[in-house]
Amino acid sequence: MKKTSFTLLAILLFVFATNAQKVGYIDGDKVFLKMAEVKKADSTLKLFIADYENYAKKLNDEYTLKVNEFKEKEATMSELVKKSEVESINALNEKIKKYQISAQEEINKKRTELYQPLVEKFNAALKKVAEKKGLRGVLDTNKSGVLYYNPADEVSKLVEAELGIKG
Repeated sequence: MKKTSFTLLAILLFVFATNAQKVGYIDGDKVFLKMAEVKKADSTLKLFIADYENYAKKLNDEYTLKVNEFKEKEATMSELVKKSEVESINALNEKIKKYQISAQEEINKKRTELYQPLVEKFNAALKKVAEKKGLRGVLDTNKSGVLYYNPADEVSKLVEAELGIKG
């Protein structure tokens, strides 16, 4: 009786251990970048960034012009004018620094706004495929350092199909 119980327990543990190790693999970046919505988000973000870059260039050009004018006329300026011009140049430099920080914050906010829903959609499709295949987990072959995986456990095409990506 003890021998039968032990054998049954060993079989159950083996079955459990085998199921617990069923893992799928995906090239997450490759699939994510194939999503049409990602291409649209990329274009939107590029236009958004271009606006900030254009204004930053305008500010930098203005700064360069002021500095060059100051250098040309410095020798003929009174101390009061020099001091005023230096303060003006420093104020513009501070404005540029503040603008760069604010612009980066706005760009990051826009990036999150554009891509977060897409990441959530991707993750939902991945979860659905993993559950259909009975996988305990899915590793990203691009990020996890996986050296070998069974191609039968590859789920990239299934996730692409779930996302409606063709070809």
